[in-house]
Amino acid sequence: MKYALKTGFIGGCIGAVVLAIITYLMEVAGKGVPPFAAMYSATIGTHPGFQIVALILFIISGGIWALSSDGLSSVLRF
Repeated sequence: MKYALKTGFIGGCIGAVVLAIITYLMEVAGKGVPPFAAMYSATIGTHPGFQIVALILFIISGGIWALSSDGLSSVLRF
């Protein structure tokens, strides 16, 4: 049970890291940013320190999302 939770959380975090990298590459290339990234910038601000905090929170929320969508439901099946 612990293994499934840990694997799901780590998988969600890795997915969030990949998505964050793609988002930052799109911004650097001038292709615009996805709406969720614009929302983070508008809410958190553009200060680099705030952006790092937002990135860390985004990665953690990716892990939590993975737990809530698949990992936790597969663990709690009886």
